[in-house]
Amino acid sequence: MKKINRFFSGVCVLISLLSACTSDYAHDYDSQNTSTKIDEYWMFIGNLGTGKTTIIKSLLKATKSPNYPQKKVLYMEHPEALNGYLYERIDCAKEIEEGFKENAKYRIFFVIQLNETIIRPEDLSSIEMVLDAIDLPNIEFNIIINKFSKREDETYLSKLSEHLNSAKYKTDKIIFIDFDSNFYHKKTSFLTLENNILDFMYKNSASIFIPKEKVGHINVDKWYERVEDMKQRLRKI
Repeated sequence: MKKINRFFSGVCVLISLLSACTSDYAHDYDSQNTSTKIDEYWMFIGNLGTGKTTIIKSLLKATKSPNYPQKKVLYMEHPEALNGYLYERIDCAKEIEEGFKENAKYRIFFVIQLNETIIRPEDLSSIEMVLDAIDLPNIEFNIIINKFSKREDETYLSKLSEHLNSAKYKTDKIIFIDFDSNFYHKKTSFLTLENNILDFMYKNSASIFIPKEKVGHINVDKWYERVEDMKQRLRKI
């Protein structure tokens, strides 16, 4: 696992990347050693292309604002291969397991992107699979729906929330990041994160202390059975 360190506006940021990441991401950051104590570990888990890297870089830019806590955060980005080939699922699971073994306070963000307006059962299955490995009675976590474009439809939002909470683990900590045409048309290098998003991330998102001895094995063997079961649950809603 590759770690890249950077100090930004009083915030110590270590970006932890899986080997599957391209080196281009590393070029945006200054590599330097630090022994500074980390206050929180922020774990971003999601499929490739969901926008985890972009969200992290945009958050780093936002830390220049004095309105948000100047805490020392380790951002950990995990490109999720839990829905890939078996060897990819095994490697990814091991990386995520190790990431949770810091015996520390975490903010867990599952980043998903809708397939048009549909939640992919693979995403919900991945959330379940990861959280099954943490042996705690109440696991606090967050969901980021990125590149969203149906915010005005209240009925749809209600149904979407119901679908998200059809899995074993439930949360009301769900934030939507709208599709940013300026960023995706390359008119800007960062997402425009509104105050409600920044308030959620830095002040209102769920956090949890995870003792390292409570982190077990992510079982990837029955992936297809898990996805099929999730499909059946979603159909009943």
